[in-house]
Amino acid sequence: MKRIIIRAIRTKLFSNFSWLFAGTVVKIIMRLTASLYLARMLGPLGLGQLSFAQAVLAYFILFIDCGLEASGTREIAMASKNKDQIVGKIFTIRLVLIIVSMTILLTFAPFFTTSTATKNILILFSFVLIPIGLNLAWVFRGVEQMKIVAVSDLIQITLYLALIILLVKSPSQILIIPIIFTISYVVFSLYLLKNYIHQWGLPKLYISIKDNWKFLRSAIPAITILFFLQIYYNLDTLMLGFYRGEKEVGIYNAAYRVIMGIITLSTVLMEAVYPRFSKLYRERPFEVSKLLKKTLSISIVIAIPMAIGGTILSRPIMVILFGSAFSDSKAAFQILIWSAMIALLAANYGYSLVACHQQKALAISIGIGTAFNIFLNFLLIPSQGILGASLATVIAQVIMIIFQIIVFAKRVSLTLPSAKFSLKALIAGLSMGIFIIYFKSLINFFILIAVSIVIYFTILYLLGGSSLFKELLSSRE
Repeated sequence: MKRIIIRAIRTKLFSNFSWLFAGTVVKIIMRLTASLYLARMLGPLGLGQLSFAQAVLAYFILFIDCGLEASGTREIAMASKNKDQIVGKIFTIRLVLIIVSMTILLTFAPFFTTSTATKNILILFSFVLIPIGLNLAWVFRGVEQMKIVAVSDLIQITLYLALIILLVKSPSQILIIPIIFTISYVVFSLYLLKNYIHQWGLPKLYISIKDNWKFLRSAIPAITILFFLQIYYNLDTLMLGFYRGEKEVGIYNAAYRVIMGIITLSTVLMEAVYPRFSKLYRERPFEVSKLLKKTLSISIVIAIPMAIGGTILSRPIMVILFGSAFSDSKAAFQILIWSAMIALLAANYGYSLVACHQQKALAISIGIGTAFNIFLNFLLIPSQGILGASLATVIAQVIMIIFQIIVFAKRVSLTLPSAKFSLKALIAGLSMGIFIIYFKSLINFFILIAVSIVIYFTILYLLGGSSLFKELLSSRE
């Protein structure tokens, strides 16, 4: 019976991961395609205006989330009943937060920027807060119906990309972009609502100021974490806009958008495993560390070749993706790719700490990293611009993950990736890097990438990678 249960858990976990991985990879590719298209249509200045407005909007999206999505996913995953009440509370709280956010944003938009174009973009973007705030994706994550989550994401990004390509042909059409963005999220939210109604009926508001306030307060540690992360990931964009101008924001964000696409991959595995972490911590807390060790080791396989290859091939990557107008993004990409590598690993600790009810400890660790990031941004951006912003991001990321490892060790147990597996992945990655250095000027770029990937995994296999994978993916519960 125990083996049957374990097999069922493993099958469910694999299904969740498969749907989220496939959906997120496609979403990343399509989102990056939209960014590439917009960069070529708008140029560095237009992309900078768009990126600056999105950076401001991100704080309001964070406000309407208020940590409720992470808390709601956890509560739904652990609840055997009263799911309707949880949904009603979050739906009601978010509706109030949307009204407050839109009022503030529409009132104070002129104070965020001196650029009329950027101000108008920001005003139009404000309407997307409604569908984003009322979406129910977190419910389906909590009940581990990842197929619905993946499909809804794909609907949103497919519609967005299709309308962008169809309607945006020049910098003069930049104001169409936030309208398209809002439309795509309306459809996204309606699809989730349709599936929710089909399974549980129409969600109802929960009118209880006392209960709702208590629920909101319980999510404050999560919102603190998200707020720190928001500062960490887009303060550099805002500061570049204030100190260096919107064109430099555009050049920096060309590299940063690729990096953020990569960082999004770090959430794929953890989004699928997060509900399992929560249940495992409740039922068998001593085995949380074993699962974390596995996810860390798998992340290492992705992170090492990505960082090494990205550093060596930064210039052709940026030119091929965005065009020669963005060749100056090379230096930022070379530095930021290491931030993406660290973020892949840090996501493992972040999600597992939340699942183990260690939000406050995680918030402190991220707060420390954010504090260093703020300090370094103010120190480096005014004089060094893009390079300063990139260095600040990587240094702060290193400090943050070190603290998270320490926190997890104290609150749960010391957990690191498999040393044996990490060493073999590093050897394979360095071998791949040597090949790229010697042949990058002799082989077509795309062939070079394909051959490099084959070399990496072939060497990893020869070093015993297949047996290590079996060891990592095996379950001895």
